[in-house]
Amino acid sequence: MCLGKYYITTCEIKTLCEIFGKKYDMEKVMNVTSENFNEVVLNSKVPVMVGFYDKFSAPCKILAPKMEILAEEFNEIITVTKIDVEFNQNIVIDYFVKNTPAILIFKNGVVFERIIGMSSISEYKLMINRALED
Repeated sequence: MCLGKYYITTCEIKTLCEIFGKKYDMEKVMNVTSENFNEVVLNSKVPVMVGFYDKFSAPCKILAPKMEILAEEFNEIITVTKIDVEFNQNIVIDYFVKNTPAILIFKNGVVFERIIGMSSISEYKLMINRALED
């Protein structure tokens, strides 16, 4: 996560949350695979934010806490999910994901919007709000 010009790790965010009495739960973002992609993403009645990640990518590790924050903030309004690109190549190919991190918003079973690479949490919020307005 970026705080001004400083990047902080997931562990540091967890520590800060504990200091300030906030709960930091890494389980708010649902893990999606080839087996449940249709059910969770394509058949969803609400917009779905899908984060394509590579567990060895530093930008993906920076994105993870942002997705947790979005999952908590938009709880029950949208579904926030993640897909490991290493183990779900068919989905990666189907949606032309060539770089990670990649964020795709699905609405009514189709890609509504996408961002490839890192972006600010406010940009992700704008993206979600556009999907909710349309």
